[in-house]
Amino acid sequence: MPEKICTICSQINQTNANYCSACGGQSFGLPGNPQIDVGVANAAVLISTHRIIVLSVVTSGMYFLYWLFITWRQLQSETRDVHYPVWHALTMLVPGYGLFRLHKHVAVLQELALKSGFEVSFTPGLAVILVGLYIVLGLVSTNLVGFAALMALNIIRFLLIVTTMILAQGILNSYWGKTLGTSLQNMPFESGERAIIFIGLSYWLYLFLSIFYTS
Repeated sequence: MPEKICTICSQINQTNANYCSACGGQSFGLPGNPQIDVGVANAAVLISTHRIIVLSVVTSGMYFLYWLFITWRQLQSETRDVHYPVWHALTMLVPGYGLFRLHKHVAVLQELALKSGFEVSFTPGLAVILVGLYIVLGLVSTNLVGFAALMALNIIRFLLIVTTMILAQGILNSYWGKTLGTSLQNMPFESGERAIIFIGLSYWLYLFLSIFYTS
């Protein structure tokens, strides 16, 4: 069975150990490279730009909530803070408050980037502006008449939310590459991700049938 090393006393422990058998510590690294924390290494997976775009299209933008959950979960493992990934993702459904959590989300990414030695141009304020516009345009669309105008507005909203995810994920991907310096894997599809894809496809089917039967 693979082993892991305590970064406090250098004792070798079994992979499934939660506490060091020698000192009781909870900080572990990989044998030969104790600076890389096992928990962080397991959390470090990449989400590609094309994956964000495709899944955002398939889910009609709902992927944003799941993306927030995934990245908050990664940040929780990396920062060792308790972030409550599910609840922090769902705060986007709370008017106003979700933007504060988004600001915090990108601020944590920015702090990690600066700590690892590289600057980023995508700031928490810019993220709030992009998503804030997305929300405002969504409210405007409820009073909009005309298929062409509604479609154009929704395309703009889609670009705003996808741009936010791509720029933020780019910071996280760069951070993993900078700090770990290993061949990172793309994130495998999770059951929750499959569920939101099913919901998104169901929505598109409903929309298509609605247009077909009303035309």
